[in-house]
Amino acid sequence: PPPDIPVQQEEVENRIRTRVGEDPRTADLPHLNVEVNDDVADIRGEVHSEEERQAVEEIASSVEGVTEVRNLLTVNPDAPSRRV
Repeated sequence: PPPDIPVQQEEVENRIRTRVGEDPRTADLPHLNVEVNDDVADIRGEVHSEEERQAVEEIASSVEGVTEVRNLLTVNPDAPSRRV
């Protein structure tokens, strides 16, 4: 098959969520809203710091099938955390 068949958008979205959940820098973030359209990933949600915001963008942009990341994350130190 031709190599340029786009990966299902949902698959790319899940990949981003999985990597963000596995990365030690971002593992305790609340649920992020990830939407992929034409290789552009829109990421919305709350992070606790600018470092986390940058980390999410970095992780998302390294995912196969993503050429651009629109980082729409809000920094909120009081955002919920997954850590118990």
